[in-house]
Amino acid sequence: MPNILPHESTVRKSIRQNLAEELACANSFLRFGVVLPTTKDVNTVNLPGDTIVSAIGLFVKASTSFRAIIHLCESGLERSAQPLSRSLFENFVYLSFLIRRRVTLYRFNESNKTSLPLHGATLTPKFRTALFNAWSILRDIHSINNQPMGYHSWTDSRRKAGSEDT
Repeated sequence: MPNILPHESTVRKSIRQNLAEELACANSFLRFGVVLPTTKDVNTVNLPGDTIVSAIGLFVKASTSFRAIIHLCESGLERSAQPLSRSLFENFVYLSFLIRRRVTLYRFNESNKTSLPLHGATLTPKFRTALFNAWSILRDIHSINNQPMGYHSWTDSRRKAGSEDT
């Protein structure tokens, strides 16, 4: 591959040397994610394929977050690790929602809890995975649309500027 940027070969060499451990870890996570869906243990679990793939993705995300938290804390940046710690906790909540045998949703009010009505739906693993994936997509769309200088805000500002000129 030709070098496009100035000093690119030096930077690539430095990254290979200084981040060898991180690159090896990323490579092993990738191999884990590629091989795991075909293993005997995963295929004997009574979960839909989409649930297994989503759970593997969340596990890999949680593992890399945990590793980043360790690095930040070892570097004395524990305050920077706090948002990642919250994200790690959220990943494990998502994982438990996806792979638990039974899930019941409750609404908690001051001193009591009531089961949430699901309007005839059953929280099967397949339905929970579809629900989680839809929620993830909506969360990402919301995040993109609320970026201060995201693609949509840039195109919207260009449209407004163009309409004022005409």
